[in-house]
Amino acid sequence: MALVALPTISSRAVDHEGFVVSQNHGAPEYHWIRIRGVDAATGSTANAVLQVAPSLEALLTGPGSSSGGFGAAAASGALGAVMARLRSAPSLDCFMSDLQEVLERLSYATSAGPGLADSRPGGAAAAAAAGPASAGASSRLVGLLLADLDALGWGCLEDLDQDAARLSLRLRDGCGRDHQLRLALPPDYPASPPAAATDLPLPLAFAWAPPAPPSAPGAQYPQHPHQRGAGAGGAGAGGGGGGDGCSCSSLVDVYRAFEQAVQRCQLLWECLDDIDRAARVLDPPPTVSAARRHLGPPARRLALGGAASLQLRLDPADPRGPPPLQGGGVAFLGPPEQVEGPRAAFFDRLHLWTRDRSPVENLELLLGKPLPPPAAAGAAAGEAGGCGSQQGGCQVPGDSHAVEAAAECPICLMHLLPVGDGGAAAAEEADDVDMAGDEAGDGAGGVGLVPDVECPTPACGLAFHTPCLAEWLRSVPDTRVSFNKLFGRCPFCSNPITVRA
Repeated sequence: MALVALPTISSRAVDHEGFVVSQNHGAPEYHWIRIRGVDAATGSTANAVLQVAPSLEALLTGPGSSSGGFGAAAASGALGAVMARLRSAPSLDCFMSDLQEVLERLSYATSAGPGLADSRPGGAAAAAAAGPASAGASSRLVGLLLADLDALGWGCLEDLDQDAARLSLRLRDGCGRDHQLRLALPPDYPASPPAAATDLPLPLAFAWAPPAPPSAPGAQYPQHPHQRGAGAGGAGAGGGGGGDGCSCSSLVDVYRAFEQAVQRCQLLWECLDDIDRAARVLDPPPTVSAARRHLGPPARRLALGGAASLQLRLDPADPRGPPPLQGGGVAFLGPPEQVEGPRAAFFDRLHLWTRDRSPVENLELLLGKPLPPPAAAGAAAGEAGGCGSQQGGCQVPGDSHAVEAAAECPICLMHLLPVGDGGAAAAEEADDVDMAGDEAGDGAGGVGLVPDVECPTPACGLAFHTPCLAEWLRSVPDTRVSFNKLFGRCPFCSNPITVRA
């Protein structure tokens, strides 16, 4: 793609002429193009005029249209839309970039029809008969897809397959969280609905009302309402169900339903963020960035002091309400003697849970004591008191629980594994010493190994002590040993993990 500025009689405008490239079954095709009337001072294309070669006009207007004069094509059809985009583009470079991307999509669609027909039974005769119909269907599919992306804005497109059958759309909400909508278009789209998948805690549900099919071979599907009017189908208010009452007939409608679903989850994520700020969260671990903490199930594992912890899952439809008691909504983890008291207090006072208070305030009321603060807050308090320094490469924390929760090994439930420890079995003895020294705030001495092996799966990301993980993998029959390394599966997510033997 290259354009050359041409001299003109008027000094106020510049003409550009060159070639754009498309692919025809893998072979490049060059199409002549001229853009006249670009403002010489500002580079504005508001009054520009587009002239193209007949081959480019035929590619833009589709296989069922004629390659007549430029004036008739610009008045209606795809070439007229290209002219409108030229005059609304912020610059000539932006327009040429958009045009080249459109040509790539159209090239893939044009080559898909004959390619698919060649593989069908019946040989060349069947391919010749099915080729035009298949190419026309692909052209209509790409035409609808391009119209939807024009209405939504190309900035939301994250990924698009070559066959235009699968695409990913991105949405950033008002709090800066990124969300992804993955769509798969069936071969008979839009007669059949697209398959949608999201990262939301609730499924994206919508009713599909396909647009009226074209009445003639060369006719196109009706223009979407979102293309005729601006701002239609905006995001809805929070609360409510999963969008069952939303009727969709285009990808624009599905994206609007996705926006409404994201808006309904805002209260849930606000409650989870409040828990992350006010309590010591063990899972997801602190190593998970704030931009990804909304992904995954709406659950948090909270430290309660010592080796006790609380697994709490909020109801996505009612996040400020009582947690669901079925399906693992509330689970107390740890030694029985440490969790028996908090569990009894929680369920005895569960009737006091109200939606007027935040989940953290409700938990503190039910447990009868404040939750341990985040590890970062505890570490800051220790530094202010003259603790929390490092001596000789060993950590001497000001708050042993804060450091422990910062990266707790899920196998031994400790942060610092005493030096010379033989694994998780010996860690239980060290844990008993740690529990005995908690009253004086001595911890386990503050010297030892920290979790240094992290699960490579992003959705898990748990960190383990090397001795603990090695001992665990040795006890699993399907673990393989090669070159002083153990190859097994993560104890929590069951995905592959490797550790020194």
